[in-house]
Amino acid sequence: MPFKSISEIEYEKDFAYITSVNYKNNCVLTINYSINEEDEIVIIFFDALAYRCMGEGDLAYWDKINLNDGFIFEVTEEGWKSENHEKSLFFISGGNSKEFLIIGQDDCMNVICHTEPTIVKSKSNK
Repeated sequence: MPFKSISEIEYEKDFAYITSVNYKNNCVLTINYSINEEDEIVIIFFDALAYRCMGEGDLAYWDKINLNDGFIFEVTEEGWKSENHEKSLFFISGGNSKEFLIIGQDDCMNVICHTEPTIVKSKSNK
């Protein structure tokens, strides 16, 4: 399977969405993500090399994702990184980069980096 869930945090699909994205010039990408009506988590990539946010309907491999498996996945094949490598659209240095996919109610994000993100429970939305 080209998508491997990396979090066992329970979430409600009807309330799961990306609430904010913040990128700092030292390659730190922080994504706030609502997991239900009351709780939010923070997903931190300390070595983000590239990222994109798009509507889930625009994701070419949407039909291969099982949302019952989670909301954040490591993409092991067929992802954005593979698409761009095959078309030579951009080059990611280091050769051992990984791709992660975060699924929200309306949007999704692809992130290319070298290490898994840190995921922490943040605060209540209320």
